Amino acid sequence: MNYILASQSPRRIELMSYLVEEFDIQVASIDEEAITQRLLKNETFPYTTAIASRLVETLAQEKARQIDCSSAVVIGSDTLVYSPTQGMLGKPKDASEAEKMLVELSKERSHTVHTGVCIFYKDQCLTFSTTARVFFQPYNSLQHQLILDYIQSGSPFDKAGGYSIGDKGSLFIQKIEGDYYTILGFPISEVYRQLKQANLL
Repeated sequence: MNYILASQSPRRIELMSYLVEEFDIQVASIDEEAITQRLLKNETFPYTTAIASRLVETLAQEKARQIDCSSAVVIGSDTLVYSPTQGMLGKPKDASEAEKMLVELSKERSHTVHTGVCIFYKDQCLTFSTTARVFFQPYNSLQHQLILDYIQSGSPFDKAGGYSIGDKGSLFIQKIEGDYYTILGFPISEVYRQLKQANLL
């Protein structure tokens, strides 16, 4: 069986390597903002967990379907952060937006992370999502300095919500509830089970 991961995320690539020894990487080109606007145009804030889950599942499916290969199992994935006051958070566009995101996440203390996955093979399309809760340390001068240092490193700009639990963004976090790998962007245990149940692994 051939496999394609529709992501260039170093975190997803590493986790995919735990499932199969060999796989290709092809990056899907989709307009995430347009898809998000289309799905949410009739929704009102605050959004529900069900809406957030549907959005990441749709984005993951769009990524998987963009890969033109009928002989391989294609896996697409997408992650977003949901904040009670900020709504759904994607990747920050600049340092100012990253700082605002991380400061607000610290003041709120808790938020949810949603990761959607689509496994696409011939006529099979398996789509699911998982959710975890993240609790940040209290907002104070130490937390703010950590935020500024993290932004200076350039790390926030390719990450939903402006941070990753898999790098120095972990210094913001007090505790989590749920699957660590959902927060990392690839719920590997559930991906493994879905592949096995579908006889694709």
